Amino acid sequence: MGERRFSILGLAVPRRLLYSIFTPVVTFSLGVVAQQLLQEWLSHHNAITIGLFCVVIVGACTAVLLGLQVQKHSDGLDQVKEILQEYSNQVGTVLGRMAMTSGIAVEYVADAGVGASYRKAAEIIRGARDSLTFVDLWEPFEQYQTGDLGIADETRPAREDFYAAIKEAIRSHSTDSGPFHRRVVQVPRDLLEGPIPFHVDPPFKEYLEYVSSCQRRYPLSCRVRLSPAMIRLHFILIDRRFVIMPILSHDQESQRQFRYGALFFEDGTGSLYSCLRQMYQVIESHSRPLTDRDLG
Repeated sequence: MGERRFSILGLAVPRRLLYSIFTPVVTFSLGVVAQQLLQEWLSHHNAITIGLFCVVIVGACTAVLLGLQVQKHSDGLDQVKEILQEYSNQVGTVLGRMAMTSGIAVEYVADAGVGASYRKAAEIIRGARDSLTFVDLWEPFEQYQTGDLGIADETRPAREDFYAAIKEAIRSHSTDSGPFHRRVVQVPRDLLEGPIPFHVDPPFKEYLEYVSSCQRRYPLSCRVRLSPAMIRLHFILIDRRFVIMPILSHDQESQRQFRYGALFFEDGTGSLYSCLRQMYQVIESHSRPLTDRDLG
């Protein structure tokens, strides 16, 4: 017996696919509403509890954006994707207004085949005055941020400019008396004992080599560390004001990673920044400095 299907606008849609689309939409709506409670939670809970609550919020936002990346099907499901995208735009407008009441503005920037989110992030980073803080979860995918999306060649210059912006900021703040650039790279625990295969991601490896050398020359202002993977989350904190969260997914079978864009938060109250900053501190407490041996 074949899989049960539902009819939408005359299209026979598999039940599993339908659930995979609509469940994230509902989750997203609930997640953003929950964001309104963040300020109250911050005043009553410790760093780990705050961190877990923030993960729920961010996870909800991420889920809907990934859910809308429905790959093309031969039976015409692109029409469903277009309808859901329009729904997402309308919901995003309403929930964006709700977010503004808490002092946090949210914008989703799709890469749109040209690395638009990288460009926007680079612009903000070039204007950084006080600090850059990064948390990554890095895994050795065979085709890093490439694959069926067909955007690798056009996105690559934007990604290279993104790392160039970070390097420029590090140089500008090399004489700072306190940390300006901080990064913790989470990797699978079994990779921590030997050279980590960063060579599968050349732009990132070249960047890590640069900041590793800066860490030796400017130990007060530049730090980069390694941690066992603790949380599946990526974020950038800039000047206690901006938060950037890339939207990523990966295909287990092909071992490819895909990037769709990023969420940009402007935090007028500092509440989201404080939440993520405490998460960074917890992860950093389980980290160690990046060494030449790690880079291979």
